[in-house]
Amino acid sequence: MFLAAMMVLSVVAGSAALVGTAAANHDGNSNAVDKASLQDETVYQGETLNVSGFESGEAVQLYSGVEGASERIDVLRASENGHVTIDTTDASGFHYLQTGSGDSANVYGEFYVETPEVTFEFQSSSIETDEQATLQWTGTNLPDDLANGAEFRISSSSFSGSELADLTGGEETDDGNAAIVSGNPADTWSLDLSTVGNYTFDIESVETTASDSASIEVTEQTPDTIEFGQDQYEGQVGNEVSFSFTAQGIDNPVYIKVGDVEDVNYEQHLEVTNLDEVGDEEITVTLNTYNGDYEITSDNGAGLNVIDNANTQDVPGALGPTGYELSIATEYGDGDYSTQTEQDVGYLTLNERTSFSEASMSTWTAPSDSVNNAEDLQDATLTETSTIANGDEMLVQVNAESVYGFVEQGDQIGHAGEGVPGMQLKLSQDVSGPNRPDATNVWATFGEGDDQDFNHKGTLSATVLSADQQNGTFIIHLASDEGEALPSSADLSTTIEMGANNNFVDNWDDDLESISGEFSIEQRTLSWGDSADEVAASADATVSGTTNVAPGTTIDTRARAPGTFVERDTPTVMAGDDANTFTASFDLSGETTGTEFELRAEDNNDAENTATLDATLVESTDGGSDAETMVSFGSTSYDVTKNDTAEVMIDVTAGADGLNTSVPLMVNGNSVASQDVSLDAEGTTTLTFEVNTSSDSYPVGEHELSTSVDNASASAAFVIAESDDGSGSDDSGSDDSGSDDSGSDDSGSDDSGSDDSGSDDSGSDDSGSDDSSGDSSGDSGSSGQPGFGIAVAILSLLGAAMLALRKRE
Repeated sequence: MFLAAMMVLSVVAGSAALVGTAAANHDGNSNAVDKASLQDETVYQGETLNVSGFESGEAVQLYSGVEGASERIDVLRASENGHVTIDTTDASGFHYLQTGSGDSANVYGEFYVETPEVTFEFQSSSIETDEQATLQWTGTNLPDDLANGAEFRISSSSFSGSELADLTGGEETDDGNAAIVSGNPADTWSLDLSTVGNYTFDIESVETTASDSASIEVTEQTPDTIEFGQDQYEGQVGNEVSFSFTAQGIDNPVYIKVGDVEDVNYEQHLEVTNLDEVGDEEITVTLNTYNGDYEITSDNGAGLNVIDNANTQDVPGALGPTGYELSIATEYGDGDYSTQTEQDVGYLTLNERTSFSEASMSTWTAPSDSVNNAEDLQDATLTETSTIANGDEMLVQVNAESVYGFVEQGDQIGHAGEGVPGMQLKLSQDVSGPNRPDATNVWATFGEGDDQDFNHKGTLSATVLSADQQNGTFIIHLASDEGEALPSSADLSTTIEMGANNNFVDNWDDDLESISGEFSIEQRTLSWGDSADEVAASADATVSGTTNVAPGTTIDTRARAPGTFVERDTPTVMAGDDANTFTASFDLSGETTGTEFELRAEDNNDAENTATLDATLVESTDGGSDAETMVSFGSTSYDVTKNDTAEVMIDVTAGADGLNTSVPLMVNGNSVASQDVSLDAEGTTTLTFEVNTSSDSYPVGEHELSTSVDNASASAAFVIAESDDGSGSDDSGSDDSGSDDSGSDDSGSDDSGSDDSGSDDSGSDDSGSDDSSGDSSGDSGSSGQPGFGIAVAILSLLGAAMLALRKRE
């Protein structure tokens, strides 16, 4: 009876232990609230909720969810002062408390358990040993005390608690394994990680369950180096020439000297700044040999200053063809043209320029209004031609070598000092003839002058759309600007001249450099081909025509028989050997042969440019007798492991009559699967078959796959390899199925006997009060508590009484 009484007392002790343990093992904040104020209370996961206002010893039920859709998860016993304590470490969402049941039930809450989140990351995932690691954090769903001065426990397998305290400026924990630091969201901590390695830090909120980890790699410090990208650089006078350098580990400006005043009468000093923003990136310095300007480019914004100019050349701006020394240093002597603490040297060679007279030109066209700026060149259809249809775009491509120091994208070709220095362009029309004096009409990029020996008809706009030094070409777009428009039909000469006001040419007479070419402007034409008068009554009847408009132009076409049919198509003009062509496609299937109809074509860029033709429908010959059914496997061999599934693909193409049949897959001549196909003439499809090799019909070895459709057939190899998944004698023999696994060890006394099925597992511990008594999953039972369950205690008490009675008898 004494033992039975102890069992009963253990139930009470177990209930008290639940609350006490929950409070003792959690380091989070304690949130105290009266039961009457619990409604709409927010608790943060990891905090301890202390609810007051209950009767001493009163049973308080804890539910997860909202009333009407909830689950009881615990039964708590109020302490002597009427408190129940709830550990929220594993909780989230809505909860409420209830006392009593049925009509006498009282509900307190709902309250909400918020899940806080924090994110920690280093500003850079990799640093060098001489750099500081900066750790920053952000948080969401944070309580006020966490958002305004949170405490975190930082630990790492790479550091002790005292080392972490030194790194973070925090305090070592009592267990010596971590450090406690505090801060607000968006705060950063700087860690001095001076040893090469990979480091991971685990960070946990002291007040809540919020946690995260952050990793960083520390590498060896890059040695400070300043050097040119190569020893020798080469370019051509009249162009731009570039040289590059890197300045690793350098924050202060560096100084570059180009040339030597004593050797080549030229010396330029440059200062490069903002190197701390560049890092290890390559920096490129570009020298314009035409005007002596310098530019600098880098991905991270280095700046360049020209600090001294010792240029003593007679021709201002343009550099002469010779060699120029390059030097780079970390210090500079103001006023004495000297670089100091030299780090590296190089050499820049400028070769003689090529005269513009050695350049060449070609004429190009594009559809009307398709090229208005440099970006349009990427999408427009450009065609080289000596004939341009009136209204289409006119472009001139110049192949030249030594002009890219002064010919740039967006420039205008002008006269004198306008636009490209000293360059002008003119189109000339010879209007001489019988009984007429020699005469020339000119449209030019300059205005009319008193001393001109030609008829100035109008001013041209000539814009440089692209200037490509690497490929040695620049493209000019021509258009009438003022005065008379260009003639709609004429042979014209194009001349581009470079004279005075250019650094390389002294005057327009003696030193003039020029190139010229020929092209013609034609009236726009459009016509149907000779064979268009008879059109096949088929689904894709095609009819072609010719035109002189630019390739890329669209043509509206129509086939129309009044009261019978009308079909439209908008083909695009394609370049041809003798003439440009367009091909329209109409669906005339089912129409009656012999029907007469009209074909019409209209230029989308000129509504007056049209063509019509009377045509007749004739019998279709689509497909022809050559189109035959074809079949093939996707691979010549399919390899698969025994018991696996292979995917076999068969490509099928229909002949001239189409295809409507079943396609079989055969293995060693036996059909194992089939799929139906329905294809139009010359249509194609791919069929996929799955073959599972687990069947005895597919032994290990090589087999033949085959198929046949109409008169077409194909075959492929099918190789099944031995399975290596352990299904042989080693796995199904005595080791796995014998005495070790199925015998006494697993099915005998160890697993199914007294150890597993006896008193330990099936007796009072597993099948008794712990698992089966009271509320499900231990709501009011003793699962997870010290002592026996209440039911077991009562049974034990009765058993003890019966035993005493028996002994008494």
